Amino acid sequence: MDYHPAAMMAKRYFYLLVEEGFRELSSRLRIGDAILAPNLEVWIGQQWWFAENFDRLHPGVVLFKGSNSIQKVNMRRAKLAGHLVASIEEEAFGLAVFDGENLFDFQVGRFCDLFCVQGESLARFLRCMGIASETSISVTGNPRADLLRPPHDDKIRVEAARIRERHGEFVLVNTNYASINPYDIDVYNYYRRCIDAGVYDPENPEDLAKFDKLIEWEHQNLKLIIQFIRRWPEYSTRRLVIRPHPSEASGTWHHNLGGLDHVKIVDGTDHLSWIAASRALVHTSSTTGLEAYLLGVPSANLSPGKDPFSRHFLANLVNCTFEDVEVALKYAAAGAEQRDTAAPSGKQHAFQAMLLHHLLVDENETAARRVAQSLVRLSERISRETDRSGSSSFVAIKNTTRQANKAGMDVATFTNLVRAVYSHAKEAEFPLIESVAPMVYRLRTESGGR
Repeated sequence: MDYHPAAMMAKRYFYLLVEEGFRELSSRLRIGDAILAPNLEVWIGQQWWFAENFDRLHPGVVLFKGSNSIQKVNMRRAKLAGHLVASIEEEAFGLAVFDGENLFDFQVGRFCDLFCVQGESLARFLRCMGIASETSISVTGNPRADLLRPPHDDKIRVEAARIRERHGEFVLVNTNYASINPYDIDVYNYYRRCIDAGVYDPENPEDLAKFDKLIEWEHQNLKLIIQFIRRWPEYSTRRLVIRPHPSEASGTWHHNLGGLDHVKIVDGTDHLSWIAASRALVHTSSTTGLEAYLLGVPSANLSPGKDPFSRHFLANLVNCTFEDVEVALKYAAAGAEQRDTAAPSGKQHAFQAMLLHHLLVDENETAARRVAQSLVRLSERISRETDRSGSSSFVAIKNTTRQANKAGMDVATFTNLVRAVYSHAKEAEFPLIESVAPMVYRLRTESGGR
């Protein structure tokens, strides 16, 4: 818990929204920890509940996980209810290039008061595209990177040790083919979801061509990774563990590759511990390649030639990238035996230099603290005229199975994650935790009152 001058103000409220619990929840807790003070209260929970209850909450600062068309609609609802709005673009975490990604609705700046961005390259993109002004951007980094550095990575390391004890030494293959192997096994439904999010305009022939190219690119990536998996025993006796992306239909992998003696397929969302437990990671332009780099795990990135999609990903800047499967097999097999041979020190320095422009990583201050400071400063703009008492009753919503699985925040999981955050803060006051609704929690200090 940090001390803020804002703690001397009237009470302020911060609402940190979550969609994908496996990648967003821990970082939201770090931000919340950096905000909490006697007069600063934090609510963390599923975005769908908040969207239906903005008008029943004390006016505060709402942090959204992105700025696409879906988020814009809910930002507008939050603004109409008297809240200030901030965003942190989670889908940009693994990206080096943002044009053509359609992550941002071009009208979102009308409703978003503050853009917390991970690096100068994204800040420049938002300014150049007229999405955000200089004064509405704060370069903070992304708290997901904090979790991959000591001392905040200890939970990952402890679980990684358990995984190694249970499964032995292995090389990890992370998949990312949600377009051609979506969780509902329906590519057309996936396309419709992209349209709903504003990623593609069904009336624009260029967008349809872009989607076709994405499908073709994923098929090329899939072909490379299948060749790699089938030929692996020619180069190493280590087991391959395949971890399908949570947005994929994992049954496809079990059906087609589950019978291979050198392959084990694991389902689940704790991808960081599996990366840390592995001898090396193999992927095709996945954000997990960036996470492996930050965790110090060697990565082989398979990429089908000079495809324009490949230039979009930070993993291609900080991982050794291969077009030839045989060369990638040799590299990964060597990395599986001795991690520090995976990339020469000169190349590691080059990787670091390339990353700095895209992802702010500061050894002296966490991204979570920078985000928290930006949100607290924003909260000073809340007008007393919009202040109102929060409601004691809220709109109940019925989550779909998909929403519940994505958010993944039962009381026990949430409480354990809060304990993990506070395990390093010896002098910090452990917050009071109140379950407000399914997958929605209120955090406050003992001295913060009700």
